[in-house]
Amino acid sequence: MTSFATIPNPFSNSIVSDPWKLLEADVPAIHQKAFTRCCEAMGEVRARHQTTGVLIHGEAGSGKTHLLARLRTHIAREAEADGQGGLEDAIFISAQLQTSAKMIWRHLRRRVASDLLRRDDGAASQFERLLLHQLTKNRFAAHDGLAWLEQLRKDTHGADKLANVLEELFSQIDSRGQVGYKLRRVIASVLLRKQLAEASAWLRGESLPKAALQILGIDTSAGNDEESGEAEDQDDQDSQVVLGLCSLATAELPLVFCFDQIEALQTLTDDKSGLVAFGQMVYDLHAFTEHLLIISCVQSAFYDKFSQAVRQADFARIRAFGEAVLNPLTRAEALQLVAARLDSSPELKRRRAGQANPLWPLRESEINPVFTATGCTARRLLKHCDDLYEAHRHGKGADIVPLEPAAPVGVFLGQALETRRRKAIQKSEPSRTEEVIKLGLPDVIYLAGTAWRQKEQGTAGEADLIFESGQGEVAVSICNSRHWPSVVKKLSRLNTQLGEGRIGKLVVMRDGRLPIGANAVKTRALREQLVGKGARWIEPSVEALAALDAIRGLLADARSGDLANRGDTVELKTVHEWLAANLAPELKELIEDILPSDSGSVSIAGPNVVPIAVPIAMPIVVDDWALYEDIAELLQRHHVIAVGDLAATLEREESEVAECARQHAHQIGVLGEPPVTLFRLVNEVVVVEP
Repeated sequence: MTSFATIPNPFSNSIVSDPWKLLEADVPAIHQKAFTRCCEAMGEVRARHQTTGVLIHGEAGSGKTHLLARLRTHIAREAEADGQGGLEDAIFISAQLQTSAKMIWRHLRRRVASDLLRRDDGAASQFERLLLHQLTKNRFAAHDGLAWLEQLRKDTHGADKLANVLEELFSQIDSRGQVGYKLRRVIASVLLRKQLAEASAWLRGESLPKAALQILGIDTSAGNDEESGEAEDQDDQDSQVVLGLCSLATAELPLVFCFDQIEALQTLTDDKSGLVAFGQMVYDLHAFTEHLLIISCVQSAFYDKFSQAVRQADFARIRAFGEAVLNPLTRAEALQLVAARLDSSPELKRRRAGQANPLWPLRESEINPVFTATGCTARRLLKHCDDLYEAHRHGKGADIVPLEPAAPVGVFLGQALETRRRKAIQKSEPSRTEEVIKLGLPDVIYLAGTAWRQKEQGTAGEADLIFESGQGEVAVSICNSRHWPSVVKKLSRLNTQLGEGRIGKLVVMRDGRLPIGANAVKTRALREQLVGKGARWIEPSVEALAALDAIRGLLADARSGDLANRGDTVELKTVHEWLAANLAPELKELIEDILPSDSGSVSIAGPNVVPIAVPIAMPIVVDDWALYEDIAELLQRHHVIAVGDLAATLEREESEVAECARQHAHQIGVLGEPPVTLFRLVNEVVVVEP
């Protein structure tokens, strides 16, 4: 028989952080009323063809995400049991609202696209299921829709046939005109799995170069160079794309939105615009769709602030089908959950059979310390049992097992921030840079202890962020598009606004992994004009962007009550104070580059900061920057080039090329001394061990 010490701990990783996670153990009696309310709301959507909403609130760690995972599993099993021709499954979209008022539709678009396109174990994606359901329901496809679609993918003329079928389908079902021309073209590409990377990126709202838009057949500008035409503003597409995709849901195959971390929409400065924007977004989802179930989750402690921040009409739609409260676990519920977790391990369940103690190898007396007068949260209970189980595995069991204390909060926060920083580096890509800057920079400037604050009364012209203090205003414009007509349009307007005095101090930011190539003559000229008028051009390093992203994630978790140190929630005030005292040097330098030099000192970073031995953000030097971008553009195509060959291609001196590479060492890899070979850095990143 397997030794007890070798049986995996059934309480490890038992917290459900994603409603897509399979439930290893579930106690139906826990939060049964809330679960029933959600099921009844789903029935309402199916029966009345009307979008509705449920508001769920409870303590941090009470099991909101677990409840959503239970609902997803229940709907899938219900559809399977009903058999062919009966109830369908539902389409699930999970959205943690780590965003802002101005980015909320773009964030939702990315979440909708990502969850629709996810594919588990080679099965059809939710996107394919949604479209095939519409095609089979309206008799455009055979009953076995997947087989029909597979045949089209093999057919030489499959693209034309599908285009005709989709045109007929949308003429039938899209009476409001919500599925626009571009979305129809992208739908066809995804279904045929042609140009899938470009189509998926467009669905997520990423900026695409002109060539990619032409491949998809959705480029609206004329000609072949950067100066031709003007691109449609991507921000205007986001809500239309989301609503267009949502309009494809039906009573048989409804769509369920799971909104979590609503608290993260409020900034450190107590600005409520994000909460207002969320309410307006839910209002629009109600107004323009028919088959959505919108489940919104907040902490009970945040309920009053949330209900007062959003418009009354919006709040009524958020809770259109009512509310559900997740109360703390009673002692009986807690013990049932412990037994269910223990029995989730087959080997442990066999060992437990016949034991007089129903909680073996744990004891009820050991679990008692987690209970208060009102009960306990699932998070705290499971973490406590995790510790107990480990103690018993190592022969340390006693009536009351002395548990290892939680790490000091400073150590815990340092580790938590570093974990997020490493993840941010791994997933860092230019398509996320605009979001990272817009969401992270205001909080970091606040944490730095400067007198500057984000201006909340809107932005002027092409400015994405405006910071104000007694010294005036600084406008930040993020110019990160891959589509040259968009870049030209934005830089042209910035030049006009700067020249007319509508913008005072201006900072323009662009991801350094998107070099402005030699063929982008007009773009380079416009940039030079801006710099000549006093603007600063900054390309933040991947390390600075990762630090911004990590801080944003840590603050969002803290605001939402999802940041726990061995089961105990870490308060936002504590996180704020620690971050302010431990601001990383790359962020200090970035702030100093953005704000005027006479704006006062930035608070010194604390002793737990991980040092980064590279430049952080580089203000532009026009004569040198063009050479750097020529080098970067060639390295994107060839990856490794000898300095001599590169100098000959660019018709520059080898010494110039080598010196430029040295000055941009955080973006260009250098081999040899003096530099003899240059190579492309993946993410241009140096990870320094703590």
